[in-house]
Amino acid sequence: SLGGFYLNHLKISPSGRWLLMFALNSRHQPHTSTAVVFDLHSGNSTVLTGSESRASHYCWSSDDDLWLTYFKNSKVAYAKFGFAGESWEEKQCIWSTEDGHPSCFGSDELLTDTYDDKYGYQRVFILDASQRAKHIARVRSKFPRTADTRCDLHPRVLAQDLICVDS
Repeated sequence: SLGGFYLNHLKISPSGRWLLMFALNSRHQPHTSTAVVFDLHSGNSTVLTGSESRASHYCWSSDDDLWLTYFKNSKVAYAKFGFAGESWEEKQCIWSTEDGHPSCFGSDELLTDTYDDKYGYQRVFILDASQRAKHIARVRSKFPRTADTRCDLHPRVLAQDLICVDS
């Protein structure tokens, strides 16, 4: 047993050099999650989010860049991290009120979603660098609002101007 600690959301970068994962502590309430990126070539690791924040979701935008959703100071940050020669650094941050599953949409925009509200509706929207949200769709979930049965939308771009979601 790891005593309440576990790893989650493991994903390898497009070239296979980097591995990003969340290290979670379920003994702490609310649980904490730290984003850690490993260089699979050198064996070095970098912590992207510290104990003052909670990592939520991410997507790779290129081999050396990723978008990470995390909570910091009770706000939701969509932060673009990049590898700059010797280290990872935060390049851009878009603040939001909604936690969602980011997906790249153009060079500086994100396609993301929301969890269902108290009426069962989830939204899909695009966030731009100026913090503006362009709403794309509103979907009503047929599942009750519980963690075990909800369906996250995970929006993504299939082809130019074609967006799909999980259902």
